[in-house]
Amino acid sequence: MKHKHADLIHAWADGAEIQFFCEFDQTWIDCKYYISWCETCKYRIKPQAEEIKIAKECYDKIEKENAYLMNKNDFLLAVIKEKETEIAILRKASEK
Repeated sequence: MKHKHADLIHAWADGAEIQFFCEFDQTWIDCKYYISWCETCKYRIKPQAEEIKIAKECYDKIEKENAYLMNKNDFLLAVIKEKETEIAILRKASEK
C-alpha cells in the first residue's frame, strides 16, 4: 500500500521544501530539521513567493468586485494548498 504522503516524500528527497499545517495556529510551518511523515498530519510543498503574490492579487481583485468568498484566510489557503489546485484556482479567479 502506498504511503499517504509518498509523492511529497519523493519531492522532499528531490530537494523540495516541505511545510506542515499547525492546527493550533491554523498556519503552514516550514519543516526545517525533521519530518515525521505522520499519516494524520497535513503536509505540502512550500509555495514559491511568486505564487503567493499572484494568489493575493487574485484575491484583491475578487474582493474589489464583491465576489462571495468564505473568508480571506480560507481562500488563500485553498489557493496555496497544492500545485495542481493552485493553478486551477488562479486561472478560475483571473477569469472573473
